[in-house]
Order: sequence, then C-alpha cells, then structure tokens
Amino acid sequence: MTNLLFALLLAAAPAAGGAQDLSHDSYEFLLAKLAASEGRFEEALARMEKVVARHPGDPVLLYERALLYVDGGMVDRGEAELARVVAANPEFHDAQRVLGRLLLDRAGADRAR
Repeated sequence: MTNLLFALLLAAAPAAGGAQDLSHDSYEFLLAKLAASEGRFEEALARMEKVVARHPGDPVLLYERALLYVDGGMVDRGEAELARVVAANPEFHDAQRVLGRLLLDRAGADRAR
C-alpha cells in the first residue's frame, strides 16, 4: 500500500509552475494519507488541516479529515465532523454509512440503550 501511495505522490508532484495550487493540495492530501497509513496521525491531521483550510467547504476533504480523526482515536471529533458533513450534504452516502457505523458501535457498547 505504501508503494502505491508513493507512486501517487510522484504522479501528483507538480511538473511545472502551471496548476500549482491544485497540485500542491493534491500532494499535501496524499502525504496526509501516507502518514495516516503509517500510523503518524498527528502529521496526517496537520497536513489535512492545511488542505481543508484552503477548501473549507469541500465535503470530501471534511469526510477524509473525519476519517483521520476516527483512525487516530478521536472518535467523538470524527463523529461530530461526519454529522456536519451529512447535515450539509445528505446525499453523501459514504459519510452517512461511516456515521451510522459509529453510532451503531456506540449504541452496542452502551448497555443502557
């Protein structure tokens, strides 16, 4: 998996000065995913925050950041982020699915429910 991500990083690297914003954001996004795949969640979140700051309304980036929160052990923060993504984009089925899974897992662990 790491080799695939590295190949994607090389492909996303800007070749010339043309579309640097998109290439830079793609590069940062892929570096964040690579860091997460290697268990470096603080670095992954820092990189993802840079990309999200440049595209704050992008539901896919917000979804990806929520997944990083969950994978990094910040489940409550990830759940809250997913709830905001779903509220703003009810047709975003992957976000609905992950949020539903988190809610089911939480309910299953809660004996009172």
